Amino acid sequence: GIAEAVVRVFDAGGDREHRKKNRMKFLVKQLGWDAFHALAQTERAALGAPPKLELDAHVEAPPERRAPSPRPAELEALVARDAPRGPGIVPRFLPVLGDPGLARFVRTNVRAQKQDGFSIVTIVVPLGDLTSGRLRALAALARSYGDGTVRATASQNLTLRWVPSDRLAQLHAHLGLLGLAEPDPDSLADVSSCPGAESCKLAVTQSRGLASTLGERFRADRRWVERAPGLVVRVSGCPNGCGLHHIASIGFQGGLRKVGGRAVPQYFVYAGGDASASGAARFGRVIGKVPARRVVTVIERLVETFERNRREGESITAYLGRAPASELSAAIADLTVLEEADARDEDFVDLGETTAFAPETTEGECAA
Repeated sequence: GIAEAVVRVFDAGGDREHRKKNRMKFLVKQLGWDAFHALAQTERAALGAPPKLELDAHVEAPPERRAPSPRPAELEALVARDAPRGPGIVPRFLPVLGDPGLARFVRTNVRAQKQDGFSIVTIVVPLGDLTSGRLRALAALARSYGDGTVRATASQNLTLRWVPSDRLAQLHAHLGLLGLAEPDPDSLADVSSCPGAESCKLAVTQSRGLASTLGERFRADRRWVERAPGLVVRVSGCPNGCGLHHIASIGFQGGLRKVGGRAVPQYFVYAGGDASASGAARFGRVIGKVPARRVVTVIERLVETFERNRREGESITAYLGRAPASELSAAIADLTVLEEADARDEDFVDLGETTAFAPETTEGECAA
């Protein structure tokens, strides 16, 4: 009911003449929050009581029957002829770097379900991409270890429910055969993004290229993950924020600058966002603009700044939310400067690309 009421307010008041301003955020700014909220409440009241939702399954009960566990050879056959392919960046399904093993997987990917003896398991999906063979294999694992369903998360991962806690080792082994046993979801080793310039007509930068670069860097050295537990990093290729960069602990918004008459991909750096904060979500603050090739160093600098200035027991998310913007900006100030004399050839090539950066944006579905 609430969603439908908001849609009705937007439908009545959206800007039909200027496509780029026909977005909810502009209507809220035009009306003011109080007026927008009042209109939504009026529409909500006019809709009456919402229909009662009838669930097909009893959510409090474990599945009555489970499929037999798939044999390793069956899973291997599903992925052997299922090499990732396609235009743009393709995911890589590999053995876990450094092989952290079952203990780390259980610590970072598993949480207890409220029903005794069962767990909820998060499966890290590189860049949010899966091949058809791996999807079929995951369906088999869901029928064997879970309740037959797979749920997607806002960070482009998957979860299984109703996994018997005494079968976690077997599930982990089977996920390893698929190259999907990565630990550390929602961390420096698991960065998500919007599709970016790879397929979006509005994006400026190749946000998937940045997400892939960051993930590979911090999976290769998980000490950074340990130094910044709970740090969420998100990337968007343009200001519309489909990658949710504005509510991440550290977020990156794609843009460009000109150096010596040539285009350089860059990112606005946001710090301090938190969608899990009690009460209203907290938006990040812009603390600088850096060339794309320097983003890894930006994260390292902010983690080091956190370690120097945190209060006892303070998380990096809490620190980034309360630290003065000037303190965070100072930590990356030198990275924001790029003069023609100092620019390297790679600075003019976006991450994930091999040719010179030449952004081309057109009217896309987001502007409709």
